[in-house]
Amino acid sequence: MDEINISELLDYYKERILLMITIVLTVLVLGCVYSFFFKTPLYKSTSTIAIIEKSGEGTITQSDVQLSKSLVTTYTQIIKSRKVAEKVINNLKLDYSVQTLINNITVESKADSQIITVGYIDEDSSMAASIVNDVVKVFCEEIENNAGLSNVFQWDVGEEESNPYNTNITKDLIIYLAIGIVLALVTVFIIFYFDTTIKSAEEIESKFNLPVIGIVPAVKRKEK
Repeated sequence: MDEINISELLDYYKERILLMITIVLTVLVLGCVYSFFFKTPLYKSTSTIAIIEKSGEGTITQSDVQLSKSLVTTYTQIIKSRKVAEKVINNLKLDYSVQTLINNITVESKADSQIITVGYIDEDSSMAASIVNDVVKVFCEEIENNAGLSNVFQWDVGEEESNPYNTNITKDLIIYLAIGIVLALVTVFIIFYFDTTIKSAEEIESKFNLPVIGIVPAVKRKEK
């Protein structure tokens, strides 16, 4: 592999600045066309579940809090279970497969928290809200019926969102700009690396170990 002269590379970038600008603008235009005309808007509705374990005396003790926190991980797995998904599909008469429904459910929990945030992503904002609320409802029923526990309840109800969660013009433009710049730099570097033309007298002396006797300057022919 030939050594790369940084100075020559920088000069090469300067000479190809118009090419680089063209590449960046092309990526920006194509990215904007994709975002505005081809990118499917998705809506996300979220609901929260609170886990509160009470002692027999009706008061919440420190051990109750620790038990509730330890159940968060288990409950997170149950929310995305096939059993819950099947009941939601039957309740809402959905034309979705079980796996599709599970894949579109998001579950988040913060460390040392008794709150679980459940979300659902769908092309229809109204459907996203309906599904996430039914997921929470079915989950709470399953915990009570099968585990005999009544320590979970819906804290916040999922609402219909008016703005798609996967569309952010500013963020998209920054991403497309970054991609365009990287692509432009890489393209010009590849052209430079595989360019076998002699660019200077110093390069002749370096590559062939021969002294340069003289240089013929480039002369522009005047039109008659």
